[in-house]
Amino acid sequence: MAISFWGAFALPVLLASLALSALAAWATQGGTALRVASVALLLGWPLALALTAWGALVAWRSAAGHVGHGQNPVWVPVSRLAVALAALGMAVSCAIHFVPQGVDHLRLAFGADPRGQVQATLSVDGRRLRLQGHLGQGDAARVRQAMAAAPRVRLLELDLPGGRFAEAAEIASALRGQGWQTRVAGACTNACALVFMAGASRQVLPGGRLGFHRETPASFNPLARRWALRAQADRYRAAGLADGFVAKAMATPLARLWVPEDDDLVASGALSALPNALDVDLPPLESMQPQDLAESLSTHFVWQALDRRHPGSIADAAARMHASRQAGAPLDDTMVAGQRVVEVLLPHLLFDAGAELREQFVALWAEQMAAARALGPGSCRGVLLGDAAVRRSLPTALAQREAAWLLDAARGPPHDGPARAPTALELEVVRRTLGDQAPAQLPALRRGFGADARECGAAQRLIDDLRQLPTGERRLAMRFMFERP
Repeated sequence: MAISFWGAFALPVLLASLALSALAAWATQGGTALRVASVALLLGWPLALALTAWGALVAWRSAAGHVGHGQNPVWVPVSRLAVALAALGMAVSCAIHFVPQGVDHLRLAFGADPRGQVQATLSVDGRRLRLQGHLGQGDAARVRQAMAAAPRVRLLELDLPGGRFAEAAEIASALRGQGWQTRVAGACTNACALVFMAGASRQVLPGGRLGFHRETPASFNPLARRWALRAQADRYRAAGLADGFVAKAMATPLARLWVPEDDDLVASGALSALPNALDVDLPPLESMQPQDLAESLSTHFVWQALDRRHPGSIADAAARMHASRQAGAPLDDTMVAGQRVVEVLLPHLLFDAGAELREQFVALWAEQMAAARALGPGSCRGVLLGDAAVRRSLPTALAQREAAWLLDAARGPPHDGPARAPTALELEVVRRTLGDQAPAQLPALRRGFGADARECGAAQRLIDDLRQLPTGERRLAMRFMFERP
């Protein structure tokens, strides 16, 4: 009985189950021969079921003969129960994991991907290629043909809510090292991330969404499931995503979608890291138009927030950058031209800011001034004025903190009502705490205070004295700084 049970039933069924689950896991991760895999599954499952039925029959009859040979009759019901449970498990696995996907495998076997095919469309101006739809079997070859047909195009827009990992990896390989810029213009889920990460510079447009979840193979086999998940995680790491980011993506179940915040995307390396916190990736300089610049600016979460708070900010910055570029200015000066808009917006943001945001800004201001004094009195005054060129010369950490402050200020509530004139009591409090000239000096800080080193030092001392005041007096002094003309 043991030979019949193990040789004719248990081992063949186990091996067939392992082979089918491994094949399903490989197909989930986008094996390079999906058509072959589908044919193998279409043939393999019926054969496995037939093998299970034949083995079960042999083992069942062998159990009856076991009693006839005078052996212990207890093993007969035990072995038959084991045969019945194993056969039932195989049938249930087929019903859950194969039958619902049978039509899909049949279509794949005939060369038609049930997930659909991607549409590759060249823009009217011939400067960008847009991929839309699911990445299906054979799409990598079609996309490469579209890329070859437009050799001057270097901007790829993605609206791909998933697809085959193998196709995505092949497209990513064609992009990598070729100077392509990739943008998420719609949904970009799982496999799409491989294409996105292959860009030399990467952006997410407003309305774009980069999403992740784990893709689980149709199998009860824990080893096959673990292999498939590990393969997916390895693809993400090979694309350049950080380990912590990949862990979050793989912790998201199939029924959900994790859409990382902009900060997570920057920290993970998914979004391009630029030297200055307010810089953006620009389109090719020879074909740069205001609308292209506006689109590039709109991919930056700080610029998005500023434009929502003060509509037209992005268009204004784009127009300034285009004029600068038309005048032959270098790239850094073009960036500065756009960031001059922030100089205009800063007084409005400070007027609207709450007390805590103002305190954060003053602390940042003091550190910026300390860093700028080493660059000369002009730089010190530039910090007070919010000069974009001076801000770009400061340490990166300060620029990043300023960008974070701008984001918080742009997202904060507006000021409740117009500015009011200080009362006589408030004037007296400011004079007693910061000196007789303080009511005039505090608003003068925003106008640069002075240009020489002596006046710059006086401005910094005034700010330092203000920061040492008790909370009530400190916030009153900030009202004089940011709410008075």
